[in-house]
Amino acid sequence: IGDKWMPMLPLLIILLLYTPLRCFSTVQAHLIEAIGMPKREAFLLIFELLFIIGLLFLFIPLYGVTGAALSVFISRSSTIFFRTTIVNKAVGVTWKQTIKTIYYQFIATLLMVVAVWLSKHALFSDPSILNMFLLIIIGVLVYITTICIIDKKIIIQAKEFIAPSIRSVFK
Repeated sequence: IGDKWMPMLPLLIILLLYTPLRCFSTVQAHLIEAIGMPKREAFLLIFELLFIIGLLFLFIPLYGVTGAALSVFISRSSTIFFRTTIVNKAVGVTWKQTIKTIYYQFIATLLMVVAVWLSKHALFSDPSILNMFLLIIIGVLVYITTICIIDKKIIIQAKEFIAPSIRSVFK
């Protein structure tokens, strides 16, 4: 792809961090509305909006488009704690249980990132579409393998989920 895209790297990193955060936050927002607390969710959204406006005025003059992405990331991050607390109370889950649930995915993601980075620098330093696809395959394999090793229950759950589908195909 070349060096001309290097200035976009900070923006890409912020967006890569923002994507899972956004998914997590969106699910929490829908849960808060579903359990009958739409006013709390509306308050959190208004807070995010006001916070993002302030951050945009601060960061765009300093960092341009990257500052805008950073503003969105920080604004959304600021309400994750509150959303998680509301959802945890509603469903009777502790913070320890929540962190334990996320822990396995975090470890697998971290190992995947390290494996892809090492592979890129050791094996695939030449930028090409083929190398990009190979790095994606390495990332997927490392992530799935790590999850299966760390959380053996997931294999049992996958079998319980997949087995009925396979049986129905061969009936």
